[in-house]
Amino acid sequence: MNDLAVEQPRSRERRSNRQPPKPQSTTQRVLTVVCLAGAVALLLPAGEMALAGLASYRAELAVQRWHKTNVAPTEQKWQAALNAAQQAERFSPVASGTYLDQLGQVYAWQAFDQPVGADSARPSRLLAAQAFRQAAAARPTWPNTWAHLAHSKYALGEFDAEFAHALNQANHWGPYRPDVQLELASIGLRAWPMLNHQQRVNAVTSARQAMDSTNEAAKSLFALAQTNGLDQTLCMSATDESAWTRNYCTRGGNR
Repeated sequence: MNDLAVEQPRSRERRSNRQPPKPQSTTQRVLTVVCLAGAVALLLPAGEMALAGLASYRAELAVQRWHKTNVAPTEQKWQAALNAAQQAERFSPVASGTYLDQLGQVYAWQAFDQPVGADSARPSRLLAAQAFRQAAAARPTWPNTWAHLAHSKYALGEFDAEFAHALNQANHWGPYRPDVQLELASIGLRAWPMLNHQQRVNAVTSARQAMDSTNEAAKSLFALAQTNGLDQTLCMSATDESAWTRNYCTRGGNR
């Protein structure tokens, strides 16, 4: 009991001897505010990037579905995809070649089934070309974007210097990319009458490379060549290429 009685006053004495916490100095307060502001500044772009990524994912799903069905979307579905693509581009802290390219694809799909040079399709196709132009500026070494820009110029019926430049850039940066070569071949076979000699040579070369990549690509390009009366031109150019392309031509589309 005596020990306990002695301990209690000692405990009270130690507590009474404790110094109250010192207030923060002005420097410490400033540093705290700066650190908090820095944390907020970092969190805001991170949040915007997350929102941009989610919106882009929604738009990408829509574009993939349209590619798979090869059918123009309804106005309601197209508008939903456009809103998502615009949100992705708007929320991105910096100019994103990916999001701008995606936005261009959504614009292009609105007039997917309309003829080349159609006046009713011109507004959306101009917006598509502008988005691809901006995407190429943000990511100049990406061949798909250059191919998309060339495709949008073809759809507009504008076979000018920008069209030629886009074709050249796509070929330069994606000479061994089957998807790029497939799109370039598709453009070339459709726009054949408007191409100069070298562009025609490049189009046939792209077609051969794409046809040698997959049976699906070979089938679609051969059918496109037949529709435009270019099957003999395409097949005669394949004499030194792989057996796949030669056999497809020899069998008249039955590989």
